Amino acid sequence: MSSKNDKLAAAAAALREAMPTAPRQIEELAPAEKPEPAPRAAKKQRGENVHFYLNDEDKRLIREFSAYLAGQGERPSDSLIIRAVLRSAKTDSGLVKAFRTASQQDGRRKEYRNA
Repeated sequence: MSSKNDKLAAAAAALREAMPTAPRQIEELAPAEKPEPAPRAAKKQRGENVHFYLNDEDKRLIREFSAYLAGQGERPSDSLIIRAVLRSAKTDSGLVKAFRTASQQDGRRKEYRNA
C-alpha cells in the first residue's frame, strides 16, 4: 500500500508544481489582418426544368441523333441532343416548313386552319 500512497503523493506534488501561483497576464494581440478571400470560380449556369411533348417521330429523331453521336465517340443525353440541334438550326425556310409540319401534328392544339 505504501507504494500506492507514494505514487499518489508524487502525483499531487507534481500537480502543485504545475499550477501557477499567480494568474498569468494575458497579452493583448494586435488584430490579425483578414486574408483576402480567394477569388470565386464563375458559377456554372444550370438550366431550368422544361417539359416537352414529343410524338413518336420526334423520339425517333432523337434516337437517330444519339446513335450518330455515339458513333463519333460521344455519350449524349436527350437534353444535350436537343440543345445541340437548337444551336445548329438555321433561321431559314427549312425552319418555317418544319414548324408548320410540327404545328399540324401537335394534338394538344385544336385550331381551325384554312387548308
